[in-house]
Amino acid sequence: MSLTLLELTSYASIRSALGLSTRELSDTLLADEIFELALLEELDAVGVTVAADSDIVGDYELILDDSISITPVVTKFSRLIRLFSAYAVAYQLLTAHPNLVPTLISDSKAALKKDPLKTFELVASAYTKYRRQLQEAYAGYLDVAAPAITCPNLLGISSPTYDPVIGE
Repeated sequence: MSLTLLELTSYASIRSALGLSTRELSDTLLADEIFELALLEELDAVGVTVAADSDIVGDYELILDDSISITPVVTKFSRLIRLFSAYAVAYQLLTAHPNLVPTLISDSKAALKKDPLKTFELVASAYTKYRRQLQEAYAGYLDVAAPAITCPNLLGISSPTYDPVIGE
């Protein structure tokens, strides 16, 4: 069984992560299958077997019900999977559509300037944060150690092999 995008997050949550309205980001764009597939791939990359653990995610209303005993670990895992899902889709949207965030919003009385690069940085930061926290929460849910997160080293120390001052 595979979960759908709307079982993991909502269109309103994705818009909220981006700071956009329904006029700026339509349901039609968010309903595209590519974002659902990308989210499921992201969850696989994190190590979360969503299909196997869909009872936790799919029945989120049970967590809000005080009469049902849900452990704090399960509650945290469910909350983080929803947060991560919203920011993962928002990150995918900004990657696929870099001009999605308007730079200037105005009406006849006022204007608001937005910085798309700053929005991308904030979404990417939240995406990374919730990805790490989801891995840790999932490891706690499974009661195993979280896998180490390896970040690629994009910049390295370099030194010239030729010194133009002394000619060597």
